[in-house]
Amino acid sequence: MLRIWSDLGMQHVTTGTSLNLKHINDALSSTILKYANMPKKAVTDTGSFFEDADQIEGFLRYYLPSWHLESESGKELIERAKYWLYGRPRFITSYVSCLIENNFRCPHQVLTNHIKAMTKFVPADAGFWESLESSIDGRSEESEDLSNVQSISVLEPFDLSRAMNFDNDLRQSVQKLVYHRLIGGRTDFESTGDGLVNIDLVERGFARYPSATQGKATFDEPLAYLATDHWITSKANNGLERYTAMCLAHVFKEFTPLSTVFDFAKIQGNRNLASKKARLVSCWINANKMFMTAPVVSPLIVNEDGGGFVDQYMSSPSKILVYTSRNPEDDINWLKFRINAPFLFPQTNFGPDLMFRLQLEGGKLLTVVLQTKYKEYASGITTPNAIQKAMNSVNPDSFYKNTKGKAYASESYDDLPKQVLDALDSLPQRHGADHVGYHSVLCGLFTCPTVAVGKSKGWQAYKEILEKIDAAKVTVNLDHEFFVVKFDFIQDFTRQMLPTRALDRLVEEVKTRWMLEAQKREEIEKRKLSEKLTGKKSWKKRSAGDEAGS
Repeated sequence: MLRIWSDLGMQHVTTGTSLNLKHINDALSSTILKYANMPKKAVTDTGSFFEDADQIEGFLRYYLPSWHLESESGKELIERAKYWLYGRPRFITSYVSCLIENNFRCPHQVLTNHIKAMTKFVPADAGFWESLESSIDGRSEESEDLSNVQSISVLEPFDLSRAMNFDNDLRQSVQKLVYHRLIGGRTDFESTGDGLVNIDLVERGFARYPSATQGKATFDEPLAYLATDHWITSKANNGLERYTAMCLAHVFKEFTPLSTVFDFAKIQGNRNLASKKARLVSCWINANKMFMTAPVVSPLIVNEDGGGFVDQYMSSPSKILVYTSRNPEDDINWLKFRINAPFLFPQTNFGPDLMFRLQLEGGKLLTVVLQTKYKEYASGITTPNAIQKAMNSVNPDSFYKNTKGKAYASESYDDLPKQVLDALDSLPQRHGADHVGYHSVLCGLFTCPTVAVGKSKGWQAYKEILEKIDAAKVTVNLDHEFFVVKFDFIQDFTRQMLPTRALDRLVEEVKTRWMLEAQKREEIEKRKLSEKLTGKKSWKKRSAGDEAGS
């Protein structure tokens, strides 16, 4: 049909997520007698035109009053719309429709509710601006009159019911997509050609065909992958690689005693952080150059007493949980609040594996630097040398320095270690800012699963690590407090996570493997001993025969 229409010089729009683009291009290329200006291949970007930030801003300016968009609140609204509504045009057009229905009242609250309704995710980046708006339901604080209340229309939430029929391979592809976006902050698979995005994901609404990729499907829309993350974490395996960041995000979704999760070294304590409560926050600079901070509520899907899984909304000012740094500039940008993400996976040469910020009760802020070690056996981390190496990686005086204390070179910064410390010190409202040599950094180590066979009941590797630190068997930075994450707490905490009892099974598998390896070693030693004894007997027999012959 396409070939016949094209032969007649007809241009047409064919739509459908299951269409094979190669077949369409083959049909177009095989036609004759085309008009000179006819496209020589299919155009796939007819519906994906809200990808550029200027286009999104232009659409808002066409419909919203200019006097509002030029205000501080309006400038921030533009930035929020560009940040959250990137992608399919229906995202921003439906938002503008909601605003028109509400007579352009409470634009920040309408945007927040719009995102929440579609994704079960609550953007927490506009608390300040929402507090300046009136109540969205038309009520004033002094009156309960509901006569002016309007029903605000929103899009239906993402319908992922068709995804229930996924086979295991496709489900894993979706899970990898979500992981790349939330934990990496970027879509590496687009440039590396990993082939994670395919036509099946487009057909089910997860991915789309943007103009820039010339027919290649991509998964880059915040609302799409936030909705997908909520779905996939309630249906599939979270994976051990996400446990550290996700568990900490869940534990510190509200003010929690630091001593609940962290066991502190006793040789320090001049700031007594162990007795304080803290919550996870994300920090950023908004469109008006104001420093902003907001709590991150990232509840995990947990099974309470076997009575079913508890479904809670996630709330954050950022559309990703972790940003993976690509270079030292990314690290500096996160430290200076130019990258809005609760967690950072910094560059390897930086030192720590994971960084995040906590807010203490009262408002003071801390930067936490954490070294994570996957050690199956405790012997791999409980020696003084191993502990020293781990502690050096989170020592602020060693950031971006090699083992000999020499600074790593950077094309953008003359003195990278100093730039990092200056950036740490630039954190507003930082805890202990008046203490010389203190950069408001809390240093820690998380090691997993650290199995040790034959130890007494209740023994934990992290306790032995702290004992050696307290006994001064390693050198520490006395200006900063040091902690070790309580593995037994994390193990107990994750038992009802999906997949349930994952760490328990990991520990059991390591123990079983250790016992099998021990049995093999014992069998080898027995065989060697037997061969040795057999050799001695043979030698004695030969010697006896020689003597008898003589």
